[in-house]
Amino acid sequence: MKRIISVLLTFLILLFALLPVYAKSSVELKLIDTTVYAGDEFELKVFISDNSKLSGAVIDLEFDASQLEFVSGEKGAIIDDGAMVSIKNASNKVRFTYMSPNVSVTSEGALFTVKFKALENAEGESDVKLIIPSAGDFVSENLEKIPYSVKNSTVKIINNTFVNNESTTESTINDSTTLNPEQESNTTTESTTENNQNNENNNDTDNIKIVIGVMIAGAVLIIGAIIYLIISKKKR
Repeated sequence: MKRIISVLLTFLILLFALLPVYAKSSVELKLIDTTVYAGDEFELKVFISDNSKLSGAVIDLEFDASQLEFVSGEKGAIIDDGAMVSIKNASNKVRFTYMSPNVSVTSEGALFTVKFKALENAEGESDVKLIIPSAGDFVSENLEKIPYSVKNSTVKIINNTFVNNESTTESTINDSTTLNPEQESNTTTESTTENNQNNENNNDTDNIKIVIGVMIAGAVLIIGAIIYLIISKKKR
């Protein structure tokens, strides 16, 4: 009986040792927050984490067509030249389709890039979301489903028309204030850092929940085994 309990405890220790690896094994897809002016064109890159072994994917990039306009799209340098790639726009969605059964993606970097234009009348924040229609649309070379996580993007649009009107009104009291490109860059960097930290905190919370769940399951398994052994021994 002691030997069995010892084996169960050893199994539980090994399980806990492997949990951090399991919790962080999913592939990450992410967009970066950015700030643009109304009327300007800009690029959004969809980044993928290292050694994803991705060989087939269907990824939708959803955006607000009242704020943004699709211009063009291109595959990233980490995709093999022989792969089949399609980037098409339909209303408020850009669909990226990729298939390369022979050469999978192993490097970290931009999976594909989409160029948008902020419309002339656009202003404020506009969300751009990464969506994989189904788990079967994100697979390895063996058509095995790859676990993944996503980080979406917020595009901040500054409209010069509104800024100039506000500056003209305020000039009777104070000197007009113009946007400093360096300040804007700092604001964008701080926003990106804060967003990434929030997403990392969410991922850490999910990992902790997984660990706690497995610990409880393991403890229940061991207690159940001990009770079963005690009952069996009494019957004998």
